[in-house]
Amino acid sequence: MSAGDKPAPGHAGGAFFAISAFGLWGVFPLYFMAVDHMPVAEVLAHRIFWSAVLVAAALALRGRLVGIWSLLQDRAVAIRVAASATFVGFNWTVYIWAVTHGHVLESSLGYFINPLVNVLLGAVFLGERHNRLQWIAIAIAAAGVFNQIAFVGSFPWIAVSLAFSFGFYGLIRRRHRSRR
Repeated sequence: MSAGDKPAPGHAGGAFFAISAFGLWGVFPLYFMAVDHMPVAEVLAHRIFWSAVLVAAALALRGRLVGIWSLLQDRAVAIRVAASATFVGFNWTVYIWAVTHGHVLESSLGYFINPLVNVLLGAVFLGERHNRLQWIAIAIAAAGVFNQIAFVGSFPWIAVSLAFSFGFYGLIRRRHRSRR
């Protein structure tokens, strides 16, 4: 892109939103530690409720709220949405529990394992193939992750649960988008 070109519509704020999202994700442990006296189910319920309220408000402002209801009347779409909600709900539950019980590093490891899980799920369910250079990069990433797993000293069930639940959530969402 030359200096006079403008970014594609809808992409101008992408970097800002990405940095904001990752910044918020980085401070979530501080928030969850501050509410560690609350039951995990209650924290999760608040997260679901307030997320739903904010998304509904954003959709209403854009005039797209009615479209959601019509989409959900399609049984296949409703099943995919319910399945993806189940995976992300499980992911949130494990993450909140892990952080409030002092397993922040192991939960972080789950999000380092996640790209490898995505590669695996993409190969198994989407038929994705990789070239030699990509396999080298995957091997280096896997070596780093396995090194960290060895450092943990026991099976990192929190990390694996987070990686696979988020991976399956992403797979379902990707398949949903590709069917529109």
